Amino acid sequence: MRRSDKTVPVIITALDRRAFAASANLAPMQPSVYQQGFIPFECLP
Repeated sequence: MRRSDKTVPVIITALDRRAFAASANLAPMQPSVYQQGFIPFECLP
C-alpha cells in the first residue's frame, strides 16, 4: 500500500512537469496558459 501511495504522486509530478515544459515552450510569456493547463491536472483523479 505504501508503494502505491508513493507511485501516485510521482505520476502526478511527471504529468505536471510535462505540462509545465509544454506550456513554457508554447508561450513562456503567458502564465495564464500554464494555469489553465495546471487546473485540469489537479482535478484529474
